[in-house]
Amino acid sequence: MEKITRVVVWFMLLATLGVIVFQFAMTVMNYK
Repeated sequence: MEKITRVVVWFMLLATLGVIVFQFAMTVMNYK
């Protein structure tokens, strides 16, 4: 159970970072 929870936490962190990077990239593209 501990491993599954750890994987879920890492997945959530990566997903959040991915969304932030994606929004940042879209903002940069809009400026150009």
